[in-house]
Amino acid sequence: MENPTVGRANAAGRPGDDGGGCSTQRVIARAMLLVAAAAIVFTLTFNFGGPSARARVGKLQIAPDSVVLVTGGAGFIGYHLSLRLKKERATVIALDSFTPYYSTALKRARAERLRAAGVELVEGDMCDEEGLKALIAARGVTHVASLAAQAGVRYSLVNPQSYVRSNVQCFLSLLEALRETPHVPLIYASSSSIYGSNTKAPFAETDRVDSPNSLYAATKKANIFTYISIYMYVNMYIYILYIYM
Repeated sequence: MENPTVGRANAAGRPGDDGGGCSTQRVIARAMLLVAAAAIVFTLTFNFGGPSARARVGKLQIAPDSVVLVTGGAGFIGYHLSLRLKKERATVIALDSFTPYYSTALKRARAERLRAAGVELVEGDMCDEEGLKALIAARGVTHVASLAAQAGVRYSLVNPQSYVRSNVQCFLSLLEALRETPHVPLIYASSSSIYGSNTKAPFAETDRVDSPNSLYAATKKANIFTYISIYMYVNMYIYILYIYM
C-alpha cells in the first residue's frame, strides 16, 4: 500500500491552507487532484503524437525509446505522471527545485520513491536556461511535460515576485531552451483560473480570458500569449492543458 504521506495534498495546495477542514473535504481534494493527474496522462496518449505514442482504448502507450523531461517532478501531479510514464517503459527525468512553498520533506519523500522506481531525479532551477539546454541535449530528451509552477492564490499577496519568476521567467527559459530543438513537443499545464470572473458553466476553451482575478491566473495567461507572440512562428510544438480543480 502506498505511503499516504507521499501523495498528500489539500485543495489549496499547501498544508494548513484548509483551516483544518473535515476529512471529507480532504478526500475530495485528493480525488480531484488524482483526476487532474489522470487527465494529463490520457491527454499524453493523443498529444505526444507520431511513433512515440498512440491511443488504444484509453491506454497510454509510449515508445520505449522516449525520453521525457517532467518539470515539477516532485510535485503531486508531476510525481504521479513520472511514475506512470516509467511504468510505460519511457526514460523519465524529473526536474524539481524543491521550493519551500509547502513541505520540502514531502517533496523529498516523493523524490526518493521516484529514484526507487528508476526515475532520474535532477535538482535544478527551470530558470537556468543554459542548464536546461545542457540537460535536454545530454539526455536526448524527446518530450517535455512542464508542470513546474508557483501555485496558489492567497500566497501571491505575500510573495508576488515568486509568481513572476517561477511562472513567467522560468517558463520563458524553458521555451528558449526548446527553441534549439523545435522537434521536441512541449506539454504545458495551464489552469482554469485564466478564465477569471467568467461565470459560465461549464467553461469552454473558446471563452474569453481577459478578466483574471489573481496574479496566479495572470501569469498563466501570460505564458500562453508569450508562446503565441514568439514561439509558434518557429514551428515549436506545444500542447496546453487546462486543469480544472
